[in-house]
Amino acid sequence: MSSKNSHKPSFEVKVGPRFSDGPLLRHPDEIDLDMNYMKLASADISKQDHKSALAETRRELREKADMGTILDVIVAASSIDMARLIRTYSDKQVKELVERWYVNAQIYLRPGSSMPLGLCERYRHDWGLNAEGIYYRHHFSHHWVEGFERKLWVPSVAALDWNLETESTRRQRAKKFVKHALDNEKWNKSEYAWEADAWSDVFGQMREDPLLAGNKHEYFTVDQKKHPVSCLLTGEAIGGTKRIPDATFGLATFDAQDGQNTLACDELNRDKLKALALHPQTELISDPKLGDANLVFPFAVYEAKGWSGDARVARYQACSAGAVYLDILDALARHPFPMEIPGYGRPYQSLDSQNTQIFALTSFGAHWHILVGYRRNRLEREHAGTNGVSKTVYLFQRVWSDRVVTERSAWELLSLVDQIHQWGVNQFRSFVIKHLKAWHEFCSNCYGEDAELMSQLPKLDSGTKRFTWQIPVFTSPEWSKDLEPARRKALQQDACAYLVQTYIQNLGPHSDSDLKALTQLMERFKRGGDSVKTWALDLPDGISDENGDNKTERLIEHLRKKADMEKGPSYTGSPGGDSSPPECEEHRESVDGNHVVDGEPPPKKKARYTIQVEEFEATPLL
Repeated sequence: MSSKNSHKPSFEVKVGPRFSDGPLLRHPDEIDLDMNYMKLASADISKQDHKSALAETRRELREKADMGTILDVIVAASSIDMARLIRTYSDKQVKELVERWYVNAQIYLRPGSSMPLGLCERYRHDWGLNAEGIYYRHHFSHHWVEGFERKLWVPSVAALDWNLETESTRRQRAKKFVKHALDNEKWNKSEYAWEADAWSDVFGQMREDPLLAGNKHEYFTVDQKKHPVSCLLTGEAIGGTKRIPDATFGLATFDAQDGQNTLACDELNRDKLKALALHPQTELISDPKLGDANLVFPFAVYEAKGWSGDARVARYQACSAGAVYLDILDALARHPFPMEIPGYGRPYQSLDSQNTQIFALTSFGAHWHILVGYRRNRLEREHAGTNGVSKTVYLFQRVWSDRVVTERSAWELLSLVDQIHQWGVNQFRSFVIKHLKAWHEFCSNCYGEDAELMSQLPKLDSGTKRFTWQIPVFTSPEWSKDLEPARRKALQQDACAYLVQTYIQNLGPHSDSDLKALTQLMERFKRGGDSVKTWALDLPDGISDENGDNKTERLIEHLRKKADMEKGPSYTGSPGGDSSPPECEEHRESVDGNHVVDGEPPPKKKARYTIQVEEFEATPLL
């Protein structure tokens, strides 16, 4: 070894040039954190005022003969006309041009910096996503994965061998896929053709897996308004929006009758997951289609664009959906108990719980991208604490991309998707089931305590001759506040239905008719929209003795018969209004609920009591 090289220590780090942070950087050490940018005149400046301010600044610099220092040179990518490109350029050149177009903005949002209006307009989608916390890295590196003990799994073809006999089936699938892709290009087919081929040729095995659910599945999000010049969040919500990616893959759920299915899992019981989302102490969303539990905890999303579409829009859409899915997984990974660490929310269940991730796949014609995304708090270099930006970051890195027009490139794509498939049904599914256990236990206790209060049959006040029975009145979940009123009302009724189910289970063994009667009675409770409900009931003598103790069997029997009557108990009252019980009219009804038959003696006059039902808020167990 020469002396020229032997004296260098092995730990020496070479520091190269530094640049503005952007999607093309390969390592955090390349970021220049000390650049002195020209500042905006004000955060809420109008387009016209900003244009005038820029012109004035340039005039002053020209007068001083000092035009400043060039910090960034931005080369805008050309728009893409695929029909022309594939006739003019090689596949390699076409790929490079599409990749430049896919990246779009070469620098990230710089809050407070003064940028030309042309750049603000050209890159407003990218910078608006940065304000929301969504960032794209074109070069994958584990150095971008920030966080204590965080691990990120990524698929790879490095250890695979195209020539192995075990790859013969995948090679045949790749051959079929390429045939369809070339045919679509030849005839310049629409986005539908590309999407349909992706479902059959790329995602076919995932679609057939009984442990997974795949669909064009909607999710709900609230759009945030951005400032037209600064691209920062204004704090104003535009409104709730339903979006439907071209494909979403999550875990399949099961019904109670699937108990004989060896693949069924109690933690993924559909009713239990719905109950988790609806109780005010949990409100854990599992299905991005709010209120459902059919496709839960998504881990992959796909957006397709034909040649008439825009590759960048496919990335915007896939990453926006991925951010929503990462929020769902992050909530699952935390403790269900209502306790929070300032600035961090509820603690994670374990050190490994923060290792949540999703995959975002896009295609622009035959050009595919696979991204991996994860969620974390915003860092200082990402302008943490700045007004107009989110507290959370969703970082998506490109794992693989190629123009899939050869069998080899198709084989690589299928190999990576198959690995994501296996990861989804094994590691990811186990992660979800493990973290659901604590949530289901906590939720069961919440519903149980509510039902226990309801199960305490009322005692008679000898003075007012009034029974008081407490029942929780659930408001619609907090996450449903931007949904339509009818949908919110339906969710509120669903929450009451789960409480009814728990209440009946807690009563212990009763006859089928008793359970039916109680179910009908509680159905009338949950249909009401008033916060305080007063039920006027004519109760037969003998239901309560002089001490006010309840004769449980007699009360249940009476409620059963009362629920069987054509006209059930009425209720009155409204929030803040008069909730006093109404006067009951004289009834000529027998105890069994049938009208008196002419010629028969009238029934014994019944004591007229009321059951007053008052709401209470479900309280934390801790």
